[in-house]
Amino acid sequence: MTLSRDEQDVAVESEDVSEHSQPACPAYDELLDVNYAVMERMQEYGYVPLVSYLSIDFPESLETRKELVEYLTIVIFTASAQHAAVNFGQFDWYGWIPNSPTTMRKPPPEKKGQVDMEYIMKSLPDRGRSSQAIGTAWALSQFQRNELFLGMYPEMCFTEQPVKEAIKTFRKKLDEVTNIIKSRNEGLAFDYCYLSPDKIPNSVAV
Repeated sequence: MTLSRDEQDVAVESEDVSEHSQPACPAYDELLDVNYAVMERMQEYGYVPLVSYLSIDFPESLETRKELVEYLTIVIFTASAQHAAVNFGQFDWYGWIPNSPTTMRKPPPEKKGQVDMEYIMKSLPDRGRSSQAIGTAWALSQFQRNELFLGMYPEMCFTEQPVKEAIKTFRKKLDEVTNIIKSRNEGLAFDYCYLSPDKIPNSVAV
């Protein structure tokens, strides 16, 4: 039987819809292989030359919900908690120039026992270079005036009730972790708050 041109168009459209539609089976909920938005984003990140250069084991695709959760957890942690831990403590370390001098005015000694305090002082950066290094470390260690920390979402992009409940649970857990860290700091001479949720911005702000 020969189909007319209109019938052929309808058939093609039906095939296209069936390919993009979700099959009516519970098992499909665990699959993401037809989630084109996720796949396109994965390809966008996965094929960046920098990724290949760094030899990162970056997935080219996500097949299950579990893999998606793992991937998003890594992205969120890297852009929030990990970045905050290594960024906002820079002044605590670099503020003392001998910890990490930006320049050295003397060549490294060739033998042991040749270095004394006078040699060290002449090797360290001068006041100008030291001031620049301290100023840079201090600036990088500061929060923005309108900083948004973990769990703070001024613009609610989701209207679904399950998502709202998940955000509510997330905020509750963040508060619990914050209170634990605050209680630990009560017995310390200097607070350790680099991984406290109330000191972790939502993302990298550079």
